[in-house]
Amino acid sequence: MRGKILKNADELLESLRNFEDKDLFVMESNGFYETIYDTIESKDFKVKVAKPLKVTLIAYSRIKNDKID
Repeated sequence: MRGKILKNADELLESLRNFEDKDLFVMESNGFYETIYDTIESKDFKVKVAKPLKVTLIAYSRIKNDKID
């Protein structure tokens, strides 16, 4: 899934099949996050919304330890 841009809700629902039950999704709040949030949550996944500024701070932090992003 990495690098694929989803174009609609059907593609999002299809991509959710790649995840395990009760996986946690963290998403940045933006102008249209509610619809995406509701779609993910409707499939019984946990979803958390992060503030954009804090996401940016984490992405540029020296303590970040993963290689993605």
